[in-house]
Order: sequence, then C-alpha cells, then structure tokens
Amino acid sequence: MENKGKLLVSTKAGAGRWAAVIISVVFLLLIVLMDVWVLIVAPEYYRDLGKSVLNNPDARPIIGWVICAVLVYLLAFCIMRMRSHVNVYENGVTGITDNSFVKPMTKIDLKYTDIVSVTVSVGRNAPIVQITTQYNSYSIRAFNNSGEAVRIIKEKIELTKQN
Repeated sequence: MENKGKLLVSTKAGAGRWAAVIISVVFLLLIVLMDVWVLIVAPEYYRDLGKSVLNNPDARPIIGWVICAVLVYLLAFCIMRMRSHVNVYENGVTGITDNSFVKPMTKIDLKYTDIVSVTVSVGRNAPIVQITTQYNSYSIRAFNNSGEAVRIIKEKIELTKQN
C-alpha cells in the first residue's frame, strides 16, 4: 500500500514492556548462575540424589547447557512476541502478527476493503486483535490501545461499505 495516510493509532509495546524484558534477562542470568552452581558445586551436597548423573563429570555440563538453551529459547520467544503490533492508518492497516510455536510472525499490509471483520480478545499477557480477511486470519498481540485500534478499524470498514 503506497499511500497509507496519517497514523491514527498504534499498538506497539512501550518502554514499560521493555523494562519487563530487561528484568527477565536479569532473572535468566541468575538462573544460569544457580544452574552452574547446582551442576558443579552441589553434587557434593546431593550425593543421594541421582548419583549416576550428578557425579558423572561428562553429564553435568551437558545437562547445564540443555537447561541454558531452553531458557534462552524461551526468553527469545518472549522478546519476539514484543514485536507484534498493528498500526492503523487513514487508508489501511499494517503490522506484524503474533509469534507462535507453529506459525511464524508475518508482516501485514491491508486495505480496509480487504478486511471482513476485526475483534479483540483477552490474551494471557496482552489483548489479541484478530483481523479476518476473505483469504486469511491474522492474530496480533496488541500491548497498547487495542480497543481504540479495533474501534477505528470497524469505523473505517463501515465507511468503505457505505461508499
């Protein structure tokens, strides 16, 4: 879409959401340090608990790296979700869809004539704006202004139907 017009509302995450990510990174680092302590120092204290695994010098680093890899993957997944947003313009809608384990993030660029319906529902961390077109459905995690974005999109859809 070449001429989007003036930006009416955006649902991008603000600075407060990024503060939560920074706090999560700090907690991840603390968990990694605890993991290193448990896998290197703690076996002396936990000899009865899984002697064969915890006392095996080859298994401890592997277990530690697997735990760290899972934690880093989950943190990256959460950070990627922060990119999901919708921008409502005078002549259309752009944005990035929500990330999931089965469906990657997708950039969207829609005219109001293409949109069949739009709804907002309550998600775990943030409201989810559901935009439905004739051929596809898009889920967008809207951290800010979700209600206003849906209201404006509905108004614009009605205006295009009247013309």
